[in-house]
Amino acid sequence: MTRIVRRDLPALLPATALVGVLLWWALDGGGYATTTWLPGTLALLGLLVVVLAAAPRRRPAPGAVLALGAIAAYTAWSYLSVTWADNQGVALEGSHRTLLFAACFALGVAIPWTVTAARAALVLAALALTAVALVTTVRLGAPSAPDLFIDARLASPVGYQNADAALWTVGAALALLLAGRREVWAPVRPVLLAGGGVQLALAVLAQSRGWVFALPVIALVLVAATPNRVRLALFALPVAAAVALALEPLLEPFRVAGGVTPGTADAELAVAAADARSAILLVGAGLLAAGAAAVAIDARVTPSARVRQASGRVAAALAAVALVAGAAIAFAATDGAPGQRVADAWADFRDFEQPDGGASRFESLGSTRYDFWRVGWELAGDHLLAGIGQDNFAQPYLERREAGEEPRWTHSLELRLLVHTGLVGALLFAAFLAGVAWAAWRRLRAAPPVAAVAAAGLAPLVVWLVHGSVDWLWEVPVLSAAALAFAGMVAALPAHDAGEPGALAVPRRWPRAARVATAAAGAALGLVAALAVTAAWVADHDVEVAARDWPADPDAALRRLDRAADLDPLDAEPLVVEGTIEMYRDRPERARAAFAEAVERTPRDWLPRFQLGLAASATRDVAGARAAFEAARARSPRDPLIALALRRLDSDRRLSYRTAVAYLQARVERRLGG
Repeated sequence: MTRIVRRDLPALLPATALVGVLLWWALDGGGYATTTWLPGTLALLGLLVVVLAAAPRRRPAPGAVLALGAIAAYTAWSYLSVTWADNQGVALEGSHRTLLFAACFALGVAIPWTVTAARAALVLAALALTAVALVTTVRLGAPSAPDLFIDARLASPVGYQNADAALWTVGAALALLLAGRREVWAPVRPVLLAGGGVQLALAVLAQSRGWVFALPVIALVLVAATPNRVRLALFALPVAAAVALALEPLLEPFRVAGGVTPGTADAELAVAAADARSAILLVGAGLLAAGAAAVAIDARVTPSARVRQASGRVAAALAAVALVAGAAIAFAATDGAPGQRVADAWADFRDFEQPDGGASRFESLGSTRYDFWRVGWELAGDHLLAGIGQDNFAQPYLERREAGEEPRWTHSLELRLLVHTGLVGALLFAAFLAGVAWAAWRRLRAAPPVAAVAAAGLAPLVVWLVHGSVDWLWEVPVLSAAALAFAGMVAALPAHDAGEPGALAVPRRWPRAARVATAAAGAALGLVAALAVTAAWVADHDVEVAARDWPADPDAALRRLDRAADLDPLDAEPLVVEGTIEMYRDRPERARAAFAEAVERTPRDWLPRFQLGLAASATRDVAGARAAFEAARARSPRDPLIALALRRLDSDRRLSYRTAVAYLQARVERRLGG
């Protein structure tokens, strides 16, 4: 790696802290839990304040200014959507998440980057993900390996298979884009190459169909953005070849255990996981040796300008040949009827009733995404301008669904923007992306060392955008934060390798009073945001502790829940947990009061009304229970549990709260594997 000097430290120190937060989230479920990402938000907001106070002032690029303004406006619009959202507590939580991502981008722009510091930060992130990948690989050989899988698909460390595939793709892209660069310290480059192979293999283990379609697009975009594409190809092709040779053991876990009842094939899954571990370790070892040889040769051979130009032309010609050959192979694979094959694939995609098993999950396109997207488009059309409120997709979907799933998210970034925040929100976010692209364009056209850093810095954003178009990745903080923070880094990167570091600054041509007023307004908004996030964190922590520890001290748990309900007056969860505890303590009247208050906070949601019906049934108020169950059924017409409760209401076998909870738990376990 290029030698780190004193001028790099003001950027490298906060960048190391940023990577530390991302590593924490990567190891802790992707940061998905509110009790993880809310404190992380406070940490990153604090880091942003420190950087703004200590970093040297430089004017950001115009594109960065546009992007900052647009993401700030989108965040404000998200908070405003709380006022028209049906579930205001969920909308407020989603707006806090949006604030986190805006702060990450602002932090990326605010850090006074040098090219060397930016390169070092990217290498550090790539090595951190490589370390996580190696730990995950080793765990595949443990007796507890089946716990790492959901439906025989690798779901560790994030806990959601498709997000895991995206995380490993981010790590592999960073590693491969950096491994071929001479500016990176030579001993690190073979490790990066091996890490790229290990992470790509783990992505295959996740068996994400969205990832399969996203990967070629991601690769094409990154290759197009990267200078010295021949050099990149020389380092990337061995990785692709090694993973291709290991495909059979990587696909074996799903073949032996996919689509079966959770827990019934754990022994076979453990054996297959151990075989996959051996194959991945072999891939890593082979690439480590190949990388060491490649780096040694690279250090001794410097091709002339004529050779580089010729190799570029040859690479372009080979790419054209590959495209033509690929098109011919694809045409032949359809038996000369590509239109019919596309129609068959579309019918397959819409068939969400087909079983999810077979030798590989990649063999079929059937899923419930079509139903998610169908309802999403309907909601977007019905609420075109402003949307339904941040993160409010779950309940309206239940009212219109045809499939049997209960998703919280739209499974598409574009639909998420349109459904939750309407055309206004989508246009604001499009302006943000346009600003990032504008700022990045100059960096990608700079000298190769700068352009290479810019291309690597954009890799997390490219993965997030492309794969996130067919999946839910926005809601996974480790992915979104990395995408936006490194995009901010690219926007603030000096255009020359020896250029002055850049950071946020209020334009000096503004009058002093305007600069002071802007700084004061920013400080006030930041303080309000920090207080709101802190209140949400304390409330969520209280709910988590109360739900976990109530059997030991129920009264203390209820006091915690009261405080949580006061700290977050829009959130129904403290009241739902309170009602649940009271039902388990055989105090249905108290539970009924808690569930009734939860219904007031979330009048459109089915679950608090269903729980209210169970509490009324326990007090032998049949009329009240029936009214609550009917109201719940109106909000989730296809739910079999509500139908069961209504059928039993007039019998001596009324559905009990404990039975309903066991049913719901079994429903979740069937989907998530325990």
